[in-house]
Amino acid sequence: MLLTVLIPSCLVIAKGGLASIGGPLILAVAYSIFIFGFSWWPNVKCDKESLYLEFLGWPIKIPWEDILEVKEINYLPQKAWLVTAKKITFLHYLYSFLLSFKFVPGFVIWESLSNHSELLSHIKQNIKKK
Repeated sequence: MLLTVLIPSCLVIAKGGLASIGGPLILAVAYSIFIFGFSWWPNVKCDKESLYLEFLGWPIKIPWEDILEVKEINYLPQKAWLVTAKKITFLHYLYSFLLSFKFVPGFVIWESLSNHSELLSHIKQNIKKK
């Protein structure tokens, strides 16, 4: 995630130098907040009825029948899985499009999540029960 700040900042400095860094720096910071804020490491909980995704501090209930698939994302630096659903939020459509090139809402479960294997197993079991 450090790269989300460093890359835009380096581009800003290379483009206009330190004298004209004001506006582009604001864009770089806004971009970083956007990346950090929109589901890069979501809180995910499950029960018998639904999967619950926390998005910007708000819980989103996704019934099991709305979960479409769990797909491994091979081209990221860390092992990750994209979970797609029939509906989440509009920003999840964009997020999933950036990762899978499909216009369907989704979120990522990262390998660094302490219980990622249990969570993925639980999600896959509930998808098969449909």
